Amino acid sequence: MRISVFTVLSSLALVQAKLAPLDARKLKPSDAGAYHTEGFEQLAERYASEAPKSKLDVIVDVSEIAASFCAPGDSLCQSNAYKATLEQFHSSKTYGSVQFPKDFDSRVKKSFSEVFQAIHETDNEDIDSLVNKLRDIEDRIEDLEDVNQAHQVAGLASVSVAIESAKLWHGVYHDESHPLNKMTGYFPNNRGLKQRNLQDNVIAADVEAAINAAINAIDQDITILAVWPGIILAIIPNAYSASVTAAFESSEPEFDGFYFGHWYERWDDDERR
Repeated sequence: MRISVFTVLSSLALVQAKLAPLDARKLKPSDAGAYHTEGFEQLAERYASEAPKSKLDVIVDVSEIAASFCAPGDSLCQSNAYKATLEQFHSSKTYGSVQFPKDFDSRVKKSFSEVFQAIHETDNEDIDSLVNKLRDIEDRIEDLEDVNQAHQVAGLASVSVAIESAKLWHGVYHDESHPLNKMTGYFPNNRGLKQRNLQDNVIAADVEAAINAAINAIDQDITILAVWPGIILAIIPNAYSASVTAAFESSEPEFDGFYFGHWYERWDDDERR
């Protein structure tokens, strides 16, 4: 049975967010990844002593943490956070598809391809190598000249999420004492997928959700990614809930019928018309 927004909102009314909302100070794109990780640290704290009893409990927890980044009283921001969480948990989409606007900067788009290639090609054990590759990509985006600011900010924030996601999920999958380790593969899904959960696939789902959320935010309001903390509020609920869903379900994310490591080769065919 699908869980409604009303059910989640009713449950959230019974609890209080622990994370402080984002303030109005000028943030760097790299802060997107930091807030992403902070959300997971809060989730790990909740599950350190007791695992959730149902998927509804997880949805409520993830929604609450995502909404806690919003300013007090910002009901629209909070509603969007709840909505993003529900959409990710209920999504039947396959992964491996990002639709770019036709005018999206080709250099930033190429950088995204390099992110997924690095995730695919790096041994899961060699987390330092992967993080270094991602930081190099982040630096190159930072140094771009004559670039659309919104596209650059979307790129920097998404790569920041990739860096923090890689470190986070490496720790989760390789440390049996990590509170979220016991949550990997915790819930079954009904999509008939292979019963395995790969660290790199979870990271890829996380990053893809961040990229899609950033692009959608640009479509809706071109200024949102240039005004902090708008970028974080735009992408974190989507990326956060996407990686929770990918990791906690008992099978790997389905990457559009082919191994995700090659999907970046098709992006030129996936531009928005």
